[in-house]
Amino acid sequence: MKRYIFLTANIHPIGGMQNYVAGKAAYLEKNGWKVTVFFWGDNKGTCAMTSMNKYLSGGMTELGMPPGEWPRRIREQVLNRMVRLIGAMDPADEIIVESQDDVLALWGELLAARLQAKHMCFICNETFRGPKKHYDQYLDFFDFKHRRREMACIHKESMGKLFDGYKKVDDSEAYVFDAANEGPVQSVENKKTDAVQKYDWNICCIGRADKTCVDPIMDGIANFALEYPEKQIQLLIVGNVDDRMDWLHQKLDKASNLVLTCLGDLVPIPRSFFEKVDVAIGGSGCARCAAQEKVPTIVSDADNAMANGILGYTVFNIFFKGDTSSQMNYEDALKQVLVDKIQEKLPFKWLERKPASYYYDQHLQFIAESVQDRQYDTDICRQARVDRVKILKYYFRKYLPHIMKLYDAAKK
Repeated sequence: MKRYIFLTANIHPIGGMQNYVAGKAAYLEKNGWKVTVFFWGDNKGTCAMTSMNKYLSGGMTELGMPPGEWPRRIREQVLNRMVRLIGAMDPADEIIVESQDDVLALWGELLAARLQAKHMCFICNETFRGPKKHYDQYLDFFDFKHRRREMACIHKESMGKLFDGYKKVDDSEAYVFDAANEGPVQSVENKKTDAVQKYDWNICCIGRADKTCVDPIMDGIANFALEYPEKQIQLLIVGNVDDRMDWLHQKLDKASNLVLTCLGDLVPIPRSFFEKVDVAIGGSGCARCAAQEKVPTIVSDADNAMANGILGYTVFNIFFKGDTSSQMNYEDALKQVLVDKIQEKLPFKWLERKPASYYYDQHLQFIAESVQDRQYDTDICRQARVDRVKILKYYFRKYLPHIMKLYDAAKK
């Protein structure tokens, strides 16, 4: 039997990683693989993408912390639980473990060693330093995976950023994979988007509310609206922002000509919706899906959250600014699109993407070309200081979530 095991982000919401895993899991199952998904989060509720509901049993709160920060007893309990959920295996089974961020890579290595499986780190992160990032603490481990060709990132510049200050990465060794999916935009009907009214300017923001770019985007939209009080402007937000509504109103209510319309998670996004959008703002895959619908799209930089330009017109990278583009704030970017209309003076250049299956085939080929002997660096994966405060927070969040909601609110 062929088995493919994902270690990924929480599968309840919708985002780039969830779209990627959903598409690739369907492809693998169609091609004879048995798929298991483990993720950081609880195993209750339902997923925004209904195809992911069958994987909910793989939710484990403990996967949100490096394995070395847990006592050995708990770490072993987590690994044993994973093995039980995977089910009976034959020594002849072909087993691939795919992990997608820094912490999950450590868990993936321990699990792969337990199963004698191939472990690939297909890193979906766009930043590698800062709060809640652990890459710099485990660079020896990631160097081991890189030298074995068992690691790839989602952009050609990402490997160099990951190893910044540790080693230089040659272009030939900056391995890249495409986190492709079947596409979040489809020709479907939706009552919420059908009811959207056309204002003088409709601005659409797509993406998760916790991204660092959201704050400067909202400031830019509010300032832009204040500068054009004679225009009626509607901000359409695609994505769940329920827990940030008070914050959004604080940002936006200073512009009386700005109407906020929250559409929540749209799975999929109706293609007809984009006919009502004058400009979109987003990062990475969110920017790409709007640009492919021929909507002028301001793309956010994955590093510093500034506006890089108009995707397909002045900038051609969904993650980082190019050498020929200059960054700006979102107010100026909106002026370029809605007032100056520079997109009407420029050709639209955007490569049509191949089917997602093409990129998944490439993933399997990359795996086949990696070092094939089974070696693991499990010692470093266990290295960390047991953090009892973190452990208490995790279990409060798991068993007494109402208390943690009060705690999170107090921090704000």
